[in-house]
Amino acid sequence: MASIKQWTTPLKGVESLKLTEAPKPAPGKGEVLVEIHAVSLNYRDIEVPCSDMCGVITQVGDGVSAWKVGDRVLSTFLPDHQTGQVTEKELSRGIGLPLDGVLAEYRVFPEHALVKAPSYMSDEQAATLPIAVVTAWMSINGMRPMGQNGGHGEYILLQGTGGVAIAGLQIGKASGAKVIITSSSDSKLAQAKELGADYTINYRTHPNWEEEVMRLTNNHGADIILEVGGAQTLKKSFDSIAFGGLINCIGYVSGKMDAPDDRTNVNLLALRRNVTLKGIINGPKDRFEEAVKFYEKHQIQPVVNKVFSFEEANEAFRFLESGNHFGKVVVRVNITTYLTPVPPSKVNPRDTLQIYHTQQFLPSTEYRPDFQQMSHKPADHTRRKPPSLFPAKEEPTSPFYTMLQSAPPDYLLQREEPHEYPSSRSSPTYRTRGQQEDYGVILYGVAQKM
Repeated sequence: MASIKQWTTPLKGVESLKLTEAPKPAPGKGEVLVEIHAVSLNYRDIEVPCSDMCGVITQVGDGVSAWKVGDRVLSTFLPDHQTGQVTEKELSRGIGLPLDGVLAEYRVFPEHALVKAPSYMSDEQAATLPIAVVTAWMSINGMRPMGQNGGHGEYILLQGTGGVAIAGLQIGKASGAKVIITSSSDSKLAQAKELGADYTINYRTHPNWEEEVMRLTNNHGADIILEVGGAQTLKKSFDSIAFGGLINCIGYVSGKMDAPDDRTNVNLLALRRNVTLKGIINGPKDRFEEAVKFYEKHQIQPVVNKVFSFEEANEAFRFLESGNHFGKVVVRVNITTYLTPVPPSKVNPRDTLQIYHTQQFLPSTEYRPDFQQMSHKPADHTRRKPPSLFPAKEEPTSPFYTMLQSAPPDYLLQREEPHEYPSSRSSPTYRTRGQQEDYGVILYGVAQKM
């Protein structure tokens, strides 16, 4: 029986993480098997790992109609939370606890527990969406009707520069909001400025940062606050919120217990400015899909601070725990080739494509390929290429072969190679399904910087 590698933990801290082997799972009725490519980490993963992944479906079980082999997908934090208010029922079946986490080479998911990954994002970027982006989206738009997202002209206050805060910054700016962000690091605040933050506050040099928020907003206050600090920040959030504003309680990185000398009743704090205090536990699948459409419309690029290899996952957790990150920390699991259908109209010498050198763990800059069509025997041309990169034949059971057979005749398949291209040919391969053998016509494109 085939086996897979996975990280497990008895939930006793980062040091208890262990890389183990287990039998490769198989999908049952209504399930799919996903080859996991990237996993992003969240603060909660230090206690309960891990829920956020991007991967490719390699096998489907009986009765599955929503997905096919080769589809690129994202996990959902609460698989059964499809729409509306979360309840105890959905919370009792969270990814990471009590269900198995996703820090593994393969995992089986119910077909309803996945969301289509944005085609323009790398695996590492897409893996950041399930918790950080959905949490930020629900904080800004969860109180608004679906399809009526807002933020234009509002003041949004973000605490820190972790995944949720940076997602909130990007969503806020794309929505037309005025964004204020706090941090103890001037260098991180400079990065936030580069992403579009309107105002930055160093809470070390401005310990009474709530007063600075009121000054920057001409005593209006923040309309929406993403409250991730907890014990040491909530009172300051109440002192910097606008009348009728919304404080989203997301995390507690500064602690779970109030200071003994700060016992002001929350009722009084909320009444002072007619404040709404709302707990945020991620969001339902339909709002996740809504957020993905927003990201696609605005072509938002999630911020990935650092990527670790699968074997370095424990180091990734330590880096996250240190608080030195800006944006998201990601673990790269499988670096295997995957395919994305690309309409022919999108592929011509004047188009801009992203070519990812995933061995370096970072997307390259944008490239413009110049294409030449080679329409003779595909196998002959394939043999001219390094066999380790472009095999002459695909196994009939491989996802590549399956997608070649199922793709529309006039669609191209974009092949993204995980290994660094040799200097002799720094180009990916584009194939269409045609009449000649398995591959049909092959298009070669040499990547050139624009």
